[in-house]
Amino acid sequence: MKNYVTKYQYPISISISERGKPEPIRLWQQRFERYLFLTGRTGTCRRYARVLDKFLRKYPNKKYPYEFLRPLIDDYVQTRFAEGASVNTVRLELSAIRSFWKFMVDLEAFGVFFVIASGVRAVHAKPSAQRLCPDLPKMQDGSPRLPENSFASPREAYLQ
Repeated sequence: MKNYVTKYQYPISISISERGKPEPIRLWQQRFERYLFLTGRTGTCRRYARVLDKFLRKYPNKKYPYEFLRPLIDDYVQTRFAEGASVNTVRLELSAIRSFWKFMVDLEAFGVFFVIASGVRAVHAKPSAQRLCPDLPKMQDGSPRLPENSFASPREAYLQ
């Protein structure tokens, strides 16, 4: 058994024989939560643990880290928006997933070569004025006509 010290500032005991074998993602989740417990704040530890548990419960058929790919993260983001989660909530969840994957990359988990959630954006399209009030008169270029009173909303101008 050899101790490896990474930039995470606490030794993790992983034997050389274990490095060549795939380990279940739940085992990595336990290691990450232990790292957060030892080094981070209690609130962060609980929040990240909740997020990771929710994320992994959505995909019970995925057992190993190499089974998670970028399209799965994109699908998770869209699913969360469909459930009604706010943009800030989804961003926090992505932050937890990113730091979890970075943890696995830094500790050289089998089959994990890059952070799959890096570059994933949590952008939820805001409804436009035309979708809110489809009966608004349009200009020649197709954009909704703005009301004469610039302080009134398009809906108020339409109702007048």
